[in-house]
Amino acid sequence: MSKVSKNILYNLVGQTLIVALTFWGTRLVFRQLGDEVLGILYFAIATNNVLVQVLDLGISSTLIREVSRHIATDREYVIQLTRTSVLFYWFSYAGLGLVVWFTVPWVVHRWITLRTLDPTVAVHALRLLALSLLLMLPRSLYSNLLRGVERMEFNNIIDAGSTALRQGGTILIVTRGGGLVEIGYCYLVALVLSILAYLFIAVRFFPWRAFFPGFSREAVRRNVSFTSQMGAYSVLATIQMECDKVLVSRFMPVGLMGFYGVAQTMVTRVTMIPAAVIQAAFPNLSALFQSRDRTGLTREYRRLQDLVCYSLVPAFAAVIFAARPLYTFLFNAQSAQTLLLPTSLLCLGFYMNGTLNVPAILSVAVDRPDISLRQLLYAFLFVPLVTGVLIWKWGLTGASLSFVLYYLYAYSYGGRRWASECIGMAPRDWYMHVLKIFALALLTYGAAWLILVLMGQTSITALAAAYALASAVYLYAAYLAMGNELREGLIGWQGRMTGRVLRYTSPNS
Repeated sequence: MSKVSKNILYNLVGQTLIVALTFWGTRLVFRQLGDEVLGILYFAIATNNVLVQVLDLGISSTLIREVSRHIATDREYVIQLTRTSVLFYWFSYAGLGLVVWFTVPWVVHRWITLRTLDPTVAVHALRLLALSLLLMLPRSLYSNLLRGVERMEFNNIIDAGSTALRQGGTILIVTRGGGLVEIGYCYLVALVLSILAYLFIAVRFFPWRAFFPGFSREAVRRNVSFTSQMGAYSVLATIQMECDKVLVSRFMPVGLMGFYGVAQTMVTRVTMIPAAVIQAAFPNLSALFQSRDRTGLTREYRRLQDLVCYSLVPAFAAVIFAARPLYTFLFNAQSAQTLLLPTSLLCLGFYMNGTLNVPAILSVAVDRPDISLRQLLYAFLFVPLVTGVLIWKWGLTGASLSFVLYYLYAYSYGGRRWASECIGMAPRDWYMHVLKIFALALLTYGAAWLILVLMGQTSITALAAAYALASAVYLYAAYLAMGNELREGLIGWQGRMTGRVLRYTSPNS
């Protein structure tokens, strides 16, 4: 199995464990502490995502790119870049922590809407949660170093372990009668331990001196153009991805923020498929571009794009088919009915996002982040306004609809330019590839869902049977329709797995 394939597998396994642990903790918090505490938790997580992504300023992408390109040829440069990043990340954490500490009271009293939760408790808890979750900013430094050397098994072991500690601690706290403040302390301990674990592993690949703060003008000079573009992209992408949750927290009760946060978390976890692929593939794509292997780069793109596009369909279909029983289990039947349509629209929007992920990361690997940056810059002029209007008009359904509208725009701008300028493909061919897979999804999963609706069947057994039958038809048709690059890879993988099974089961082994 290739290094890229192994890293994809590690990412998928790690993210799957995180999903399972998160849902169990979510159910217990809602059942024991109520929807407002759940809403505060998801508000803290959403706000943290905004702050961390904005303050990252493109350094994460720069680190992965530069480490993968130069770790074997210019180790001293990589060390100086790492020391400069250490200085930036920890200084940023300290400054942002102070800002958050003094602004949390205003947020509690002026921004979010509380009905029963004591504002004093909310302020204390939000401060703890913010200072804890902001540790993800410096933690990303050590995480990205391991991604740069393509050792992502460690990333997923540590991330899954950290999530297990947070969720396990939350479960223990809630069952013993604790509340939101104690959960904040639990998050703080778990994230400090995860940083120590990352540092312990990172020193296996980098010398200790790389982790002491420093400053290198040469490292800054070599990366200022790329990093500034990726930084602007990071800021604008964060606004686009998170403005719906921020606006929901402003215009709707914080309890609904919790429900919407759970729905979006469930849907976005499916994007662990493209995330796993692009995290594993980015160092390899960068190295192929650096070596000027255009044929290998194009072949790798086609293989990865087919893998993402075809595999996302059954994953998002599973979310839609499982939504009603899962939400009923987590919350209640009324909440499940309320969240079904927003979840379906989120699945559509994030499927569209998934089809754009590989072209977007390829554009970064070939030093064309300007395309993504311009796409987001133009979107910034209308996305927050449109999202606000949709939320005001249709609530959670409007928030999820805003994603679909944004990615229709992204198809018309980014999809066209990535295809022609980075991949060397006619935009029409790129669009036809995506539409072919979408049509296949409608003919299989869409038809199965329609039959269930017409028959009035909503039981878990009927949903599971319909999904399984649709999946069988879809997977067979997808295998016939996919490109040769992915099909050959699957055949090779099947051959290797069969050979291993035969070796282990042979009487002479």
